[in-house]
Amino acid sequence: MDSPLSMLSSERDQRLHLSGTRIDSRRNDPKTYSDGRVCEARDCRTILSRYNGQSRCWQHQVVRPYLLRGGRRPSEVEVLRDLAALGT
Repeated sequence: MDSPLSMLSSERDQRLHLSGTRIDSRRNDPKTYSDGRVCEARDCRTILSRYNGQSRCWQHQVVRPYLLRGGRRPSEVEVLRDLAALGT
């Protein structure tokens, strides 16, 4: 004989409807690039990762300012003032 608790959970399970999407691994694979690529910087023999889409290794990448979302770019005057303060 079923207990009242088991009857309650089986009634609940019959009414429970779950839906979702199937996990598709092809959609989430990271983009890869050809193997054996070498950094294009002069005298650098670093072999680039197959996940690095750039033509240079991390050490020879062009430095770009990092901007936070909602931030603003410094004006040219501010950049020149900061460089002058560094003595460059």
